[in-house]
Amino acid sequence: MIVVMDIGNTNVSAAVYDRGDLLALVRAPRPARPTRAWWRQTLNILRAKAGIAPGEISGASICSVVAAATALPAGLLREMTGRRPLIVRGGLPLGLGISYADPDRLGPDRVCAMLAAKKKFGPPVIVVDCGTAVTFDAVNRRGRHAGGMIAPGLALSAASLAGGTAALPRVRPSVPKRPAGRSTREALTSGVYYSVAGSVRENVGRLKKLTGGKARVVGTGGDAGLLALAGGLFDLIEPALVLEGALLAHGIMARRASARGARAKRPTVSRRGAKR
Repeated sequence: MIVVMDIGNTNVSAAVYDRGDLLALVRAPRPARPTRAWWRQTLNILRAKAGIAPGEISGASICSVVAAATALPAGLLREMTGRRPLIVRGGLPLGLGISYADPDRLGPDRVCAMLAAKKKFGPPVIVVDCGTAVTFDAVNRRGRHAGGMIAPGLALSAASLAGGTAALPRVRPSVPKRPAGRSTREALTSGVYYSVAGSVRENVGRLKKLTGGKARVVGTGGDAGLLALAGGLFDLIEPALVLEGALLAHGIMARRASARGARAKRPTVSRRGAKR
């Protein structure tokens, strides 16, 4: 059984998979400075939900966009499994052909989402991850990363307007009652929602020119469902795409390690035919 974690700017998701089947999933808001006790409690809740003991977990994979919040859960998972968990990064040989000059600069959440989307739906595919930021990544017909975009998400847009002005209040992102607001709050709600939805529509359109018009558009992240209500933005929504990608990454790297081990054990043959 494998534990996978998605550590985001706002939330933490953790899941247990058994041979690719999801056994349990927990999601929780991430504290600003999560303690070892908090991480242990989260993992204990996950194990209890899955009905498994620590010894039944054979490995772990972590996708984290918060470097400072990675060491504690990684240490706990190592104690639990006896092995170092995989820390997903863009530089791993996962078959995506990351287009960045330094692949490790690409967010691991984007790597995982692309990996899962490519596996589930095949290329070309466009992944739109709707969270604190909205990230866009295109996988071309050859299954290679063709590039991406990053834009502010719903909550960040609302917070920016409230924090950058003297009189505007902060609103909670939601579907507007009407396109044109009849109060300041309504106007903010409408403006934030349709600005982000419009950004998704425009950016996806431009990425389709890179991948071909038949590329599927997959929405994921906490705000994907809310934005989907604008209509016509996504072909489908996959809430657990990042977790599924972290699981796939673990499997790919485990197979590579196993292949290296098998090659290392293979006996060499001298020129005279004797095994060494």
